[in-house]
Amino acid sequence: MVFGAPVYDGRWPPEASEFVRREAAALRGRPVWLFSVGAFGDTKRMIGPLVRREPRDIAEVRAALSPRDYRVFAGVVERDMWPLASRVLYHAFGGRLGDHRDWDAIDAWGRAIARELTD
Repeated sequence: MVFGAPVYDGRWPPEASEFVRREAAALRGRPVWLFSVGAFGDTKRMIGPLVRREPRDIAEVRAALSPRDYRVFAGVVERDMWPLASRVLYHAFGGRLGDHRDWDAIDAWGRAIARELTD
């Protein structure tokens, strides 16, 4: 199973965390891969480390499922999703709005999962 969720306000949505809690016993011992997608991933020197934070509860999720791998992928930073003050600060530290997804990295991860399943 490959399972992931967007990160909003530093957390996975409640529905994603609830799914993990509800299905943890059924998924334990099965091959599971996890990922998060959010505004992090910006490679700018100053803003990158600030926005690359992982979801606050990801350690609990990983402990519950023991995934074979966990990845954090950059997402899309849309202007309307951030309050003005946050956008100004983000921009001042070198962050940029727009699509930061790295499709080559995402595809490579998917291929690695497929190889692991067929070996």
